[in-house]
Amino acid sequence: MELTVDGVAYPLRYSLRALKTFEQKTKTSVFALGEANAMTAEAMCWLIYVGMVDGCKFEGIEFKKTLAEIEPYVDLGHVQQAVEALQEYTGEGQKKATTKKP
Repeated sequence: MELTVDGVAYPLRYSLRALKTFEQKTKTSVFALGEANAMTAEAMCWLIYVGMVDGCKFEGIEFKKTLAEIEPYVDLGHVQQAVEALQEYTGEGQKKATTKKP
């Protein structure tokens, strides 16, 4: 998944390294997040930032921006995209397969 911030598309990825950084910076378990409306503004910014940093690192793209440099360009729409990307990695939000009994 990609996230466009200030006209630039960045890859978004949530490895365990990114999740660990998020938890260290926000003192919040990533699995306790649930929906975007349950997060603090600080947690929202960190979720976007660690996903961008991890995505760029994984893709071999140089990323030199700080959290403070991207904050003015992100909004709740970006947060929703980041939450959806995180849910792809954790498997949340996916429909469970149902088995039909014969």
